Amino acid sequence: MDQHTFMMAYFVLFFLPCVFSTRGRILSAGYESMTSQVPYSGIRKVLTTDNKECKFPFRQGGRIHHHCLTIRSSKPWCSLTHNFDRDLQYGFCAPQKMIPNVSVHTSRRITDPCQVTLCQHGGVCTRIPHTSSAECSCPESFTGTHCEHKKCYEMVHLHYYDTGETWGRIHLRNVEQCTCVAGEIQCERVRYTMCRSNPCQNGGTCRRITATRKEVCNCRWGYGGPHCSVEPESECYTGRGTGYRGVVDTTVSGSRCTAWNSDLLYDELHVGTVDDSPRKGLGNHAYCRNPDKDKMPWCYMLDNGAISWEYCDVPACVMSVRE
Repeated sequence: MDQHTFMMAYFVLFFLPCVFSTRGRILSAGYESMTSQVPYSGIRKVLTTDNKECKFPFRQGGRIHHHCLTIRSSKPWCSLTHNFDRDLQYGFCAPQKMIPNVSVHTSRRITDPCQVTLCQHGGVCTRIPHTSSAECSCPESFTGTHCEHKKCYEMVHLHYYDTGETWGRIHLRNVEQCTCVAGEIQCERVRYTMCRSNPCQNGGTCRRITATRKEVCNCRWGYGGPHCSVEPESECYTGRGTGYRGVVDTTVSGSRCTAWNSDLLYDELHVGTVDDSPRKGLGNHAYCRNPDKDKMPWCYMLDNGAISWEYCDVPACVMSVRE
């Protein structure tokens, strides 16, 4: 099957039957997929026949996939981005012998690769369908094939950065450029100028790093995040919770929230589709928010291999009444 035939079949068979909910969940009629409720973290490297890297997991037909597919094609294929529905970029997967995996060689016959695959630091082992391989889904603070690499937690931004990532910050009144190196934050003071405009919220002040032209915020006490939009000590919400800026990131069922800037989101509400998203609390995080004035804070999560949503495990504030 050539690429033109593949794309035509995909549009007819997947986009036309799709049914959309009010928040963009997509369910393709008559189609089931692998079930997974673990958040994604790019772990397993798989190559295509033209030596490009597959991006797992990826979104296709509104569902989340962690392995190569044979849907409407005799050849296994994968997406070259995390969002095939949006980008429509794909490649045919290389034969299994060319695909590195996490299997451990042993003289004993193993039917479940998760019996020997060692996911460290609380990582969850998931068997890859139709193969003898497995992959590790890591907690937020670790990454790597076996979740062996520690990320860097930036207390100013309330965010985990991966090894090699760089960012700017204001710490103890110093403007710094930081890098995550082997799980440790290394920073150096840098030159800066005043900002032309102020993206910092809640009274935060802005500085512009000269070398990178990136704006960084100095937040008032009680606020955090890159733009001072997060209130770490906020434990409840008032009204409908449109102003909730706390750090709860789990739903009422215990599922972990998906980041508002996740590549797995497409038709849903996210930083790219919501007007003035920073002012509505959306950003590079998975904290519960209420950008559409629902009855309480909520978030997107993975449910049976599809993007769905739930209300969050955030209590309403109890207002004391004076006699």
